[in-house]
Amino acid sequence: MFTVIGDTTKVHFVWNAARSSPKIYAMRDKVDVPPHRSCQTNLAEAIAPYGLSVDEVPDVFNVFMNVDITGNKFVINPCTATKEDYIDLRAEMNALVAVSACPSDRAVTNAGKIKPLKVQIFDL
Repeated sequence: MFTVIGDTTKVHFVWNAARSSPKIYAMRDKVDVPPHRSCQTNLAEAIAPYGLSVDEVPDVFNVFMNVDITGNKFVINPCTATKEDYIDLRAEMNALVAVSACPSDRAVTNAGKIKPLKVQIFDL
């Protein structure tokens, strides 16, 4: 679907269901309603105008996510990417793409700080 044409970090993570959700917050943080948004919620809202539901959010490509895999477990480490880092992707077909910058204020994924993510779309 996409070809990587530029990548300054080469630190990314693809794993089934590897995104935050209200259910993961409840299990991990032992709370019924988290005090912040989740990637699942952000992605569901982004695809809703296209007639898709929260149950249709697919597995994700976690750009800049720094993860170690040991056996059947993964450990999320602090992000090593800087403001200058990027990944350039070329779409090889029409695609609906939704983006969420980690909205957790507790995860090591983003050092416990909610940060912006810049996305640029170029028409080649």
